[in-house]
Order: sequence, then structure tokens, then C-alpha cells
Amino acid sequence: MERWAEIVLRHRKWVVAFWLVIMASGIAVSQTVTERMTVDFKLPGEPGTKAADLIVANYGNGGHTSPALVSITVKKGETVEQNKAAIHAAFEQLVPDLAKPSKPGEKDAQPVRVVDLTDTVDVTNPAGDPAFTTKDGRTTFAYVFYPFPRDATSVVPTDRIQDSVDASIAKSLPGAKAGVTGIDPLAVGDEQSGPGVLVETLIGAVGALAVLAFVFASLLALLPLLIAAGLDPDDVPAAAPAHLRDRRVLHRAVPGRADRPRCRDRLLADPGHPVA
Repeated sequence: MERWAEIVLRHRKWVVAFWLVIMASGIAVSQTVTERMTVDFKLPGEPGTKAADLIVANYGNGGHTSPALVSITVKKGETVEQNKAAIHAAFEQLVPDLAKPSKPGEKDAQPVRVVDLTDTVDVTNPAGDPAFTTKDGRTTFAYVFYPFPRDATSVVPTDRIQDSVDASIAKSLPGAKAGVTGIDPLAVGDEQSGPGVLVETLIGAVGALAVLAFVFASLLALLPLLIAAGLDPDDVPAAAPAHLRDRRVLHRAVPGRADRPRCRDRLLADPGHPVA
């Protein structure tokens, strides 16, 4: 390990260049490799997996995923009961809309199954299960079951569901509003609001630096960043801004620093000889 550490420290630029090449290669092949990955959380032989497999075998989907919940709220002065046929048609339109790709060449076609208020009509509930309608009678919802993701590139069809229902109610239910929610849509979020990935990464980096600063309670918190940037911590005062060039700042952080060997020497010190 001592020999390996010495090689790395003496050829830091080559090490950085090597990892940059690895990163660039990973980015170049990520799309191809990701499409070959499969997603599977089954537990063979367990009761839950058996029940989920039976649901898929009988209904085609829904056994391994939580359904999306799609709601439609009619405009004031109207009720779900008055617009039951149009609402049911809007929900049923999801089946053909999602069964075909959104664009030529896209792989987002998904066979879905819809259960809404009309599907619960029977002898005991001639108007359908009241659980599917809010107390004010203006809002109803439907379960939309979709297949388990085939691979790591598969996406939850939240946007496609929303677009389909919006298009349907715009024609037959003017003034109505639709919404989509569920465990999966809430888990993955959306790309229309909130900070982007870069901003979230920067926030995380600042938070990590704050933790380091709190733990070390000194400028030592900056050492991991300086080392990652390829700077020698012993050269920090010369490279730092004017207000940080006073070596006494680092002296307070590392008592007796002037009498200690350089960082590199300490790292490569013989384990059998303790460093002062």
C-alpha cells in the first residue's frame, strides 16, 4: 500500500486524467448499457410474489405495481352522476392512448387497465360504489394499472395519462379538471418544477462542506476539496486569497504545524515509526 500511495501521489495528474477517461467512456456507453439492464424485485416462492403473478396472469398487469389514481372534477353546478358517461369515456380512452407509442420510435407504449365508478355498478350499487365519488358529488377517480417497468429506462406514464385525460375532458367536459397521483408518480416526481439535478447536486455539496466545517470547526474542512483538486495542503497559504494567506489561521487549526513533516511525508511515513 505504501508503494501504491507513493505512485498515486507522484503522478496525480495522470491519475486524474485516467479517471476522466473512465468517466467519458462511461457517459459514451451509458445509453446502450442502461437499455440492457432489467428491473426485477420478485421473491420467488413467497406468497406476495405468487399473488402478484396470478393477478398479472389473469388481468395482464397490476400485480407488481401500484396503480395511478386519476381524478376528474366537474365544474360547479354539475355532478359526477350527471356526467357519468362522459367521465367513463374519458377514463376508457386511456387504454387505446397508452397502448401506442407517443411518438414514432418511442418505447413508451403500455397496455393499461382502468377501473372507475361505472365498473363498480352491480345489483347492490346501481349507481356504483360511493367510495369513488367525493361527498360534494363533483369529483371521481379511477385506478389505472400499468405493467411493471421492463428495464431501467422505462418511465411511469404519468404525463401520458394526464395528457390523454386532459384531451378527453376538453371535448366532452368543458370546465372540468383532471389530476394524476399515486405512489409511483409521487416517488419519481416530475421535471416541470423544482430545482434541477445540477442545483440539487450543488446544494448537497454545500451541505457536505457545512458538515465538514462543523465537525472540524476549522479550515481543515477545506482539505478534502483541495486534495481532490490536486493541490498540496502545504501550499494552501500561497495559493489562497489575501485574507487567508496568514499562516496563523492554519496554525490554529493544526497546532505545531511548522514542526511537523509535510503532508506527503506523513502519508508515506513508515508504519513502524510513529509520526510526531
